[in-house]
Amino acid sequence: MLASQNPLAHAHDLTPTPFSPAPFAMDAMSLPDEDPIALPARFARVKKALISGNETAVAASWNRLLSELRNEIEVISSRGSSVIPVINFQDIRNPANVAKFSAELRKRGAAVVRNVVPHAEAMAWRNETEMYLSTNPEMQGSPTRDPHLFGVYWTPAQIKARAHPNVLATQRLAMKLWHSSDSSALLSTEFPVAYADRLRMQVGVGAGDSRYYQNAHVDGGSVERWEPDGYGRGGTYDKIWEGRWEEYDPWESGTRLRVTSDLYNGAGTCSMFRMFQGWLSLGDIPTAEDALLLCPMLKLSTAYFLLRPFFEPRVPFESCPSTAAYLDESNWILPPSRPA
Repeated sequence: MLASQNPLAHAHDLTPTPFSPAPFAMDAMSLPDEDPIALPARFARVKKALISGNETAVAASWNRLLSELRNEIEVISSRGSSVIPVINFQDIRNPANVAKFSAELRKRGAAVVRNVVPHAEAMAWRNETEMYLSTNPEMQGSPTRDPHLFGVYWTPAQIKARAHPNVLATQRLAMKLWHSSDSSALLSTEFPVAYADRLRMQVGVGAGDSRYYQNAHVDGGSVERWEPDGYGRGGTYDKIWEGRWEEYDPWESGTRLRVTSDLYNGAGTCSMFRMFQGWLSLGDIPTAEDALLLCPMLKLSTAYFLLRPFFEPRVPFESCPSTAAYLDESNWILPPSRPA
């Protein structure tokens, strides 16, 4: 599974203290506090600065976005998981298949590549990992809300999987979707860089228990996406802040090279530019509860969660008769900026 990651006045008032700990920069699988954590008052200044002078354009763009979201939600509700593009590994050298697959991946931001690793080899890795965990219980890492998520990064099977030629070929296939309008950008899509991450294995009591889940989240940064010293360094989302989200290109890599995505050193954060978040499955997924859930509308969902903090619904979601009513343009207002 593959899933894709402003010039301001008075910048000194918007800049976080370097290397300051932030309780709101939390690993998505860490044991969480139940109540939301209030952000510092300076984020009100960050919000105001982002769209200052563009309020009318941003409000109009929000209405266009809501309309597109309603339409796309209907499409995805109708098609279900078939909206996620799928390709077999043996077909990645077929230009026609790759072209169709890549076009859908570019739109959806997620895809499935099947049969990357031979079944027998994958099963051997799984068995080897189970043996490693049973004989090295002290290596399982800190507890999370998911008892099947293990904080191990360098088991023999993980190292073999990252170096497997089919895995690297799959990564190259996906990386080629990225491009840069800056011909001098120091970036290559030909050489995957291994990123060590944890593993999830359903073993023992509670396997398949749907109580254990990941919160809805986006990797590659948190509040940094709005901050001038975060994604603002590269102007990654400038088109969205200008009220022109349709012109935002999620696959433009040049704007991401100057980004700082880990301003707060939160658990599980990463400072490198990861082109994709990849999951390598070593077995069948037995139930829907065990599946990875994604939002397959890359540009629309990105624009929505970036702009959502600026707008307020007249009627909250839980009180609306339907999703369409909640997303109706008449249900939203752009309130005036509040003093920080």
